[in-house]
Amino acid sequence: MSNILKNYWKSILFTFLIFYLSFAKPASFKDINVMQITDKTAHYLVYVAYGMVIIFDFLRKNRSGYSLPSFLLFCIVLPILMGGMIEIVQETFFKPRAAEWIDWLADIFGIFTAWAIMHLLKNRTKLF
Repeated sequence: MSNILKNYWKSILFTFLIFYLSFAKPASFKDINVMQITDKTAHYLVYVAYGMVIIFDFLRKNRSGYSLPSFLLFCIVLPILMGGMIEIVQETFFKPRAAEWIDWLADIFGIFTAWAIMHLLKNRTKLF
């Protein structure tokens, strides 16, 4: 357990941040006018960052090699399922929030964008 926390603390912290943002009362964010961005853009950008953090953690932990199925499950499938689950939980338990499937689509595009960015970085740098 401590090995997981040591290797994936950034991913775990980002996951909790997403859960907080997803389930906090919408009134909590009325004062945040740093940038005028749409909700869909926010979903996309958060999941781009989230995907990059997860992929970074995964590649750093598995420098000596990894299987494609484990990469796809941990870095692509689980974040996408988490985004969908959050939409369902918001609809069910956190009124007035509602499940917006376009939000989930923005999350999915964000994860795939993160994968593309990290793929380019991995081939051009020695960070991983």
